[in-house]
Amino acid sequence: VSAQRPLPSAYAAGTPSELRPLIDNCIEALRRLDQARCEQQVFSTDVAHELRTPLTAIKAQLQLMAPSFEQQGLLKQVAQLEGLTGQLFSLERMSARSPHLVPVRLDAIAREVAADLAPLLIAERRVLQVRGAAEPVTVSADEAALRHVVCNLVANAVKHGSGAISVHVFKDMAEGSARLTVASTSRLAGGGAPLLPVESFGASGKDGGLGLSIASRNMNAMGGALQVATDGPTVRVSITLRLMPD
Repeated sequence: VSAQRPLPSAYAAGTPSELRPLIDNCIEALRRLDQARCEQQVFSTDVAHELRTPLTAIKAQLQLMAPSFEQQGLLKQVAQLEGLTGQLFSLERMSARSPHLVPVRLDAIAREVAADLAPLLIAERRVLQVRGAAEPVTVSADEAALRHVVCNLVANAVKHGSGAISVHVFKDMAEGSARLTVASTSRLAGGGAPLLPVESFGASGKDGGLGLSIASRNMNAMGGALQVATDGPTVRVSITLRLMPD
């Protein structure tokens, strides 16, 4: 169902009269679902736009404050909100039209995100190592959306993990895909808390749920996937995209 493809208003030849009320009800229900979907897209895009300006103003005011533990904590929270609004905006932009998929260097995105998050890593006294193939790793993706996803995965590892963080980019030639994996030690390890599948992350934001949920939807929109796996205390969050020839 799509607003660009109106539903038929006429019946096929020979449609039994007793089925016509049922057909009418189905068509009306589909029209309402399509309208609700469009309204949700508009709402989400408006929210993302409206949040950007106050977040920028709050960040500017915080940066004028004398450095302190409280200031750094508030700056981190603002950065997380900026990441979420950026991902939400990318998702709704792609939902409104076909994703703008172009060749993107996944290995370059990983290095650039690591550089962008250097202040956060230093403040948290965390070490991040980017590893990958010696040759370029080019994928089919929406560059802005992919950057937001990778940034979110690393920021989640900083927030919910401990110790060193590893970002590994590699090719799977047999599958014709490329993968980026962010690995860290979970602070929940040993506490008996089960790792939830991506599909169960909700809007509560608990344990990074909202950010990973949006990231997963962004990956799906680009024809990719996001998976979460555990190996003892180590949590690995991976994204997979179609590999393009260099």
